[in-house]
Amino acid sequence: MLLQRSEGMSSGIVTADKEGRPISRDMIRACALELFMKKGVDDTSVNDIVKQAAIAKGTFYLYFNSRDDLINAVFDEFSHEFFREVVAANQDLQKIAPLAESLLSYFGRNTLFLIEVRKNLTMHREYPYYRSIMSALSDFISRFLNLYEQYPITQLDTYSEILIGTILEICYRLYIDKSIKSQEEARVMLEDFMKRFFNCEPDFFLAKK
Repeated sequence: MLLQRSEGMSSGIVTADKEGRPISRDMIRACALELFMKKGVDDTSVNDIVKQAAIAKGTFYLYFNSRDDLINAVFDEFSHEFFREVVAANQDLQKIAPLAESLLSYFGRNTLFLIEVRKNLTMHREYPYYRSIMSALSDFISRFLNLYEQYPITQLDTYSEILIGTILEICYRLYIDKSIKSQEEARVMLEDFMKRFFNCEPDFFLAKK
């Protein structure tokens, strides 16, 4: 079957190799994720991925336009999960403290995502999945600050970068370089930062469910 290259085939499209083994966008993405977790993203090449997936390089480019396209596809899945488990699950602006716990829990289970989002921020990379995360955080900050009118919103992107940058740094120090010794210590640091960031009264900020 002759396949046409497009903007990356739909994840639902499955083809087969000469032996009849199914090949799909999801399969290639899963192989890439396995390598990213073993070697790191920067040290994983397209050649590594096609070898892991046991496909030809030409087949790879039927499903992904480039290595960056694949990287974005892998971490876009993480970003959707992040929205569900952290952003959407903490929409009650009367109870901010559980957000800190959600962040620590999520990044503790997804350290590869933690490393890559932090790298995007510090190296000013512009993957679409990263921009969507920043957009969601900007929306969260906007609704919170509009609700309490603590100060005018003029630079949401800057606020978002400060917020996510500090969150990532605390999580990185806890889970990656181990300079923060316990999750409780990290939680206190994160809550204290968010209290000051949102300019909340301590009793309000620490309100529990």
